[in-house]
Amino acid sequence: MKRTLKGIVALSLATTLIMGLMPFSALRVNAAKVNLSKSKLTLEVGEKATLKVKGISSKTKVKWSSSKKSVATVSQKGVVKAKKKGKTTITAAVKGKKYKCKVTVSTPRLDAGFYLAEMPLLGTYEFEAYNATGKVNWTSSDNNIISIRTTGDKSCTISAEGIGTAVITASCKGMISDKCEITVNSRGYYIKDVTQTDMNLVGTYMSLNLATYDEAKLREKYTQEMKATQEETGRTDEDITNDVESTLEFLKNSFVNSATLEYYFDRDLLSGVTWRSDNEAVATVNNGVVTAKSEGYAYIIASYKDADGKVHEEAMQVIVYYAEDPLENLFGCPQKGLAFTWALGYAELSADTESMIVTSFSDAYLDGKEIYGQDSDDTTSLIKWTSSDPSVFTIVEEESDKYSVSVKYVGPGTAYLIGTYQGATFKYLVICR
Repeated sequence: MKRTLKGIVALSLATTLIMGLMPFSALRVNAAKVNLSKSKLTLEVGEKATLKVKGISSKTKVKWSSSKKSVATVSQKGVVKAKKKGKTTITAAVKGKKYKCKVTVSTPRLDAGFYLAEMPLLGTYEFEAYNATGKVNWTSSDNNIISIRTTGDKSCTISAEGIGTAVITASCKGMISDKCEITVNSRGYYIKDVTQTDMNLVGTYMSLNLATYDEAKLREKYTQEMKATQEETGRTDEDITNDVESTLEFLKNSFVNSATLEYYFDRDLLSGVTWRSDNEAVATVNNGVVTAKSEGYAYIIASYKDADGKVHEEAMQVIVYYAEDPLENLFGCPQKGLAFTWALGYAELSADTESMIVTSFSDAYLDGKEIYGQDSDDTTSLIKWTSSDPSVFTIVEEESDKYSVSVKYVGPGTAYLIGTYQGATFKYLVICR
């Protein structure tokens, strides 16, 4: 036992002696290595990035510097900001030692928001270069095919003027330009709403309001509503007056109970067109002039026979509603009968279409009251859908759900997707080419 105790003491003394002879650095084998969070960094002009020195305490003083401040600067918190194209080195000095990061700054690429490769003749689209650092210059390689109108420092509207292909270029000083090649296709046959000379609308639906515009009544209503919240919003009396007048100017265009339609092929106005309404109780048509009669839906159909004797038909859905204040019925939804917020226009199928969802029926109303099914927002479980002519299209039950109806092409022709609920019906036109 004594021998063992002496052995332990001797081993302890020897270990202490050896540890004492070892250099101090060898004992700190677990000490953190000091370095920068990144040794290389690539930025575009205007971008920022933050560098950090790893392996030191938060209280350790770090001095930052850039070898070329004209290319990129660095704050004393390690925030690097790219200034112009080039290369520089960011240095962090810590306790007499320097740690470096090589920074490359490139010219930023402009993102003009281009999102299409084709557009129809007379079509218009808007683009905006959100990341532009200055005013954007928009150009077209052929203004006879696509023309451009600048609408702001960073935005524009393009219009299809002729058949063909043009390249749209967006450029901004100090940025790489963005380009997009767009092909303009023939629009074919279409109906245009020319009711307002400054709004030649090409579409598949239009809304007519049976109510009469009462400017004095609406002015009083909106003035009272805005004054009720004047203290909360901080508006002055002048602000309220200006806002009310702007609102009235906007609403004035919503009180239209008749419209003039024209039938075109590309740019050519067609003559000898036959017009008809499929629901004269809602809207009538006489030589292209549509007149609203009562709330509901109607389709105005234009027919034209070409030189070869072929008949071409196009349709315009007319939605007739009544709203003394259109802002209380933003979607122009009829308050009588079965109505849907988003069932707009019509569906068009071709022979190569296996099946397609024609539209959304998620917001359904009967006489102005919302319909609810067994589940929240469930409407189609209560509404029965049928095809008016199964030789034109049929309903694909397994692809339909409570929000939409899927149909399948069968043969050329025109038919209706008919919804029935509590004796009320809704007709949605389906054209199979």
